[in-house]
Amino acid sequence: MTPFRGITNQDILKVKPVVYKPQDKDLLRARLQSHQVLSALHAPEVLQSADKKTNHQNENNVKGKTKFLATIEKKSAEEHLSVECTKELGLDACVNYECNAEDSSDLSDEEFVRKPKIKPSAKVLPSLQHVQKRAATVELSAEGDEIPKKRKTPNCRLSVSEIEKLVIAAEDKSKSLMEDFKDITDTLPSLFDFIVISIERNVNDPEEWKAVLRLNISSQEEAELWIEEFEMLTKSDFRQKETRLKDSPQVVFKRLMRCQYKVPKSNYQPKKNLLGKKPMRKESKNTDCGSNLIVTVKRKEMKWSSDIFLSKFPCDIKINFYHNHFILTKDSLRHRRPSAAVTAKFHLLFEQAPSGEEMLISLEEFINKYNASQNEKCVAFQVLNGKDLMIAICTPLMKRVHTRLRSAGEVVFVDSSGTMDTHNTRVFLILCPSIAGALPLGVLMVSSEAEVVLKPAFELLLTLLPDEAFGGRGKKGPKIFMTDDCDQERNTLHSLFPEAVLLLCLFHVLNAYWRYVWKSEHHVKKDDRAPAYFSFRDVVYASDEEKFEALWNDMMNLPAVKDNACVKDHLIKFKPRAAEWALHLRNDILTRGHHTNNYAEAEMRILKDKI
Repeated sequence: MTPFRGITNQDILKVKPVVYKPQDKDLLRARLQSHQVLSALHAPEVLQSADKKTNHQNENNVKGKTKFLATIEKKSAEEHLSVECTKELGLDACVNYECNAEDSSDLSDEEFVRKPKIKPSAKVLPSLQHVQKRAATVELSAEGDEIPKKRKTPNCRLSVSEIEKLVIAAEDKSKSLMEDFKDITDTLPSLFDFIVISIERNVNDPEEWKAVLRLNISSQEEAELWIEEFEMLTKSDFRQKETRLKDSPQVVFKRLMRCQYKVPKSNYQPKKNLLGKKPMRKESKNTDCGSNLIVTVKRKEMKWSSDIFLSKFPCDIKINFYHNHFILTKDSLRHRRPSAAVTAKFHLLFEQAPSGEEMLISLEEFINKYNASQNEKCVAFQVLNGKDLMIAICTPLMKRVHTRLRSAGEVVFVDSSGTMDTHNTRVFLILCPSIAGALPLGVLMVSSEAEVVLKPAFELLLTLLPDEAFGGRGKKGPKIFMTDDCDQERNTLHSLFPEAVLLLCLFHVLNAYWRYVWKSEHHVKKDDRAPAYFSFRDVVYASDEEKFEALWNDMMNLPAVKDNACVKDHLIKFKPRAAEWALHLRNDILTRGHHTNNYAEAEMRILKDKI
């Protein structure tokens, strides 16, 4: 393609002149006066750029790109001219070098040349830059005629056999990618045939990845079904960000989806309260997560598409699995939308509407069925006084821990959960330490934490234990029970296992004292809270009796304790129980280094995550 370079004096001399008629001269003069596009400052730049072209390009430009209208005196050093670009170039305008009206008025009829006759036009003439840009895109033949542009042939215009070869090659590549990234591809739904175009794992975090898939999906319903299945397999939840080009000539369905933990800013900004003084605190799950999903279902009827997978795999899915938060935790899972299966279960429960005695009958049937499947009694339940329900569980695994693990008779952790439902139901976990972490010895579920309910519940659990329970100690129980400071729980354990030593978890002891000094009703000054807490912590971790007494006296002389009757009385009442919480008094007890029941706290977190 030959670029447009402008017009030189040599080009003008090569054109055979044709004399204008007088009326044409007047018309040209008026046209030059009314349309001045290019100033004299631009003309040297055009001429300078034109001199750099080859002779062959000059000839083609003269033949094909310019149609001259007039020439101005040959004697003038700075000639002015106007060029009419014909419709053959698709310009419908003329390029004017700046012409002085006074100079053009002195021209005679013979000094005008013509090629062709000028017709008046109401169109505004374009700038030289526009003409050059348009002319540069035109391809000319040797005769100077414009050659029409050929439309680019898309890939889909390939033969059927060529397209099939490309698709087969892509399928082979997909198989190798699926083998290399099997842990990722296993999380992809298999409801529809698909191939993997590309997949990439984050080097710093193997759990983060991105992929491009092509699927045999041709409708919106099928795409939404795939999205639901993908969310269920990956335990993630995506929200609709926007929907584009629905039912367009090219696309059947396109949806952009974001992770539920990328909340729009307007949804979590704190708002002012009614008085407008302080912003109300509003918790948000927003972590600005970058994970997203783009689903596009294309139309198979597109004839000029360059997509070789269009006929077999019309759906394109781009996955960016870059979560910046945990997925398999209770805090994350509780925000997920319930699946169709979970919704169906709740609908079934509402249809059956079990309540009261019907629920107990259903529970009894389930327990009997489970015990029959294990060929032994592992679960028992009892209703006390017609209102308090208790369930004891000791599975075959728990029974093996009782009989085969020596630590089951040394230190046992007992901890209860908070309220699990609207009926104040609590779950008690009984655990023992091991090299693999805490192992379960039994589970209790009670509708009340009262001692009159806890004691029958533990007695019900004892009926399920083997004869060699607690490491062979049997009904004597373990040597040590470690619990938090719950009177009902500790009284129950002391009445059932009088030979066992009851110790307090040091973490719960210190945490309880910290909450005590922070309560406003105890009137501890803000600056005195930290010194009071740290002094008590030093007392708890005293290495011997002498240091214990010295640190205790120092603590009692602190202003936060000495001048505060509430704190002083609380510590005086707590000192007689030092054998339960003072570290130096545990030196003669086989605790195996366990002074807290954090094992139980971890197991309780796992239980909540699962449920």
